[in-house]
Amino acid sequence: MRLLAGLLIAALLLCGLACAALALGQRRFLYPGAFGPQNPWTIPPGLATITVTTPDGETLHGLWRPPRPGCGIVVSFHGNGSRPEPHAARFAAEPWRARGWGVLTVAYRGYPGSTGSPSEDGLIRDGLAAVDAARARAPDAPILLHGHSLGAAVAVAVAERVPAIGLYLEAPFDSMTHTVRLHVPLAPIWLLRDTYRSDLRIRDGTAPVLIVQGRDDPVVPAKLARNLAEAAGPRARIDVIPGDHVSILGGRDREAEALFGQRVGAACPQPAGRQGEEREARVVGRRSQRWSAEDPDAPGIPGPPDPVCPLCERPIPRRARSSLHHLTPKLKGGTHRGTVRLHQICHSAIHARYSEAEIAKRLADVEALRADPEIARFLVWVRGKPDDFHAATRMTRDRKSARRKI
Repeated sequence: MRLLAGLLIAALLLCGLACAALALGQRRFLYPGAFGPQNPWTIPPGLATITVTTPDGETLHGLWRPPRPGCGIVVSFHGNGSRPEPHAARFAAEPWRARGWGVLTVAYRGYPGSTGSPSEDGLIRDGLAAVDAARARAPDAPILLHGHSLGAAVAVAVAERVPAIGLYLEAPFDSMTHTVRLHVPLAPIWLLRDTYRSDLRIRDGTAPVLIVQGRDDPVVPAKLARNLAEAAGPRARIDVIPGDHVSILGGRDREAEALFGQRVGAACPQPAGRQGEEREARVVGRRSQRWSAEDPDAPGIPGPPDPVCPLCERPIPRRARSSLHHLTPKLKGGTHRGTVRLHQICHSAIHARYSEAEIAKRLADVEALRADPEIARFLVWVRGKPDDFHAATRMTRDRKSARRKI
């Protein structure tokens, strides 16, 4: 009897310690980018570094590119392990640049370059401050809110409080509560401080919502995005495409720009050919609504579009050479930690420059790879090549030297 009582007390103590660990350390889990190594990032060309001050006195690192007169601004919010630079570079490039869009994106409080500590309330304050900063710099420009993963939850919360011409959400979840329950079924949800109930916040809006979700996303399963689309009602369109949590980024930018560009207004000059592109985007949109990720070979419906290389952001045609890249190398424990499909030349460029130890330590996600100076120079070069271009990649001197030392 005493043994059973002792075991019960030990189990209760362990449970209490687990609850305490969750209560005290949950924000390290929810906001890893605020607590990880602060690697240097290259400022994308054509963008200015700005400081955004929040009403509660925090200062945020931001990036800004002004719109053409009369055109819109994408205010973009990054994921919990990312930074603003990749999104800023993306929305400062095609197709957004040709249509006159500006972009403003910030690093959340507590993330590299910004002061404070992250929390749900704090990130929403940061999002509202970003919109205020965009309006101060371009007072009459329409605002499009964009977010990826956690950033989608921030965008939904901001849209609840300020007017916007639309919501462009990639890999969004319906609530953090639901997401945590899926990944940690036994976690005491009642201890979760930052619940991000996007499913409740999105119900009363009127602006159009475009949701892009990866069919093979292991972080935010597609059913969470579908739940959010259902909560938004008929104004939402969800597009489930091949890809995971990261490789889908930008995969529907042309359709998104055509959809939301129509709401900017006549004051933004349209280049020649815009109307034809808009018609094409509408056709693709209708097609994507009919095409089901569970039935890609449905008769009479074209197959999915070419996947996009998440590193160089060029399409990967069927004739192009490609391969799977383990974000964390297999020899460093990354067998089950996620892969992305890259052009073969992009995949080779990574391993020609860096050892597996270096990749595992500081280059274990696509955003970190893009921001690395060596990879960034390669990307500038390869983006000027045809989508199916391939060439042999030589190992760099530093990489050869490192291999000789091993």
